[in-house]
Amino acid sequence: GTTDDEKVRYALRRERLGQQWFRKQLVAAYDGRCAVSDCGVSEALEAAHIENYSGPKSQVASNGILLRRDLHSLFDAHLISFEPVCGEYRLCGSYLLDKTDYVSFAGATLRQPNECQWRPNTVFLEAHRIEFDRSEKKREKAGLLPY
Repeated sequence: GTTDDEKVRYALRRERLGQQWFRKQLVAAYDGRCAVSDCGVSEALEAAHIENYSGPKSQVASNGILLRRDLHSLFDAHLISFEPVCGEYRLCGSYLLDKTDYVSFAGATLRQPNECQWRPNTVFLEAHRIEFDRSEKKREKAGLLPY
């Protein structure tokens, strides 16, 4: 039979392939450009999960956004999120970023793919936004100062 080691290796390989497929889908959906900054440098772009990665079912384009690596990090840390404004999504940033270059992205439109099935799932975006608000309250309560 297969050893535990082999099982783990196989699972990791499958996960990596899933990740590659996820990235490929998003690169195609967003025409190889960041959905916020419009950066087209492929090495600087990452496939961001909106809802935390939880196996193959989370590797669908509607659970992802193609983002520049730094914006992906801020998104994962709930330092930026997106809020619905007049039928589109706009970037909202934490007060912690007020004195940084990132303030220029405040209110930026989240560019969405033309194909409906590639577009970010609004339920996931809403959940991310709720988490952002919760994190923001915690940061204020802890008295964290802007960068």
